[in-house]
Amino acid sequence: MKVHVFEPPNSKVFEKSSLTPPLGLRILPLFEDSKIDLDEVDDTTVSDTPPWSQSEPQICLSLTKYKKDTTNPEVYKQAFFGSNIQTSKLCADIY
Repeated sequence: MKVHVFEPPNSKVFEKSSLTPPLGLRILPLFEDSKIDLDEVDDTTVSDTPPWSQSEPQICLSLTKYKKDTTNPEVYKQAFFGSNIQTSKLCADIY
């Protein structure tokens, strides 16, 4: 069953209730005020595979040796582009 975040099947429950409505219902007036077409909002689907049965992601922490508050951003760029981080199969984009 596909459910749209702005049209949950139980939305009537929240009309005259002290329950906090889900985020989709709370931000719907903002979308309407901003004249954002809800048909243009991308639906997100949830994977059928539960997260605990997927392989554990490998995260590259090589840049953590630099202290952020005392390291020049250029040092980060040089370390990132001078390494194999961006081409490594062990590292995935997490942004």
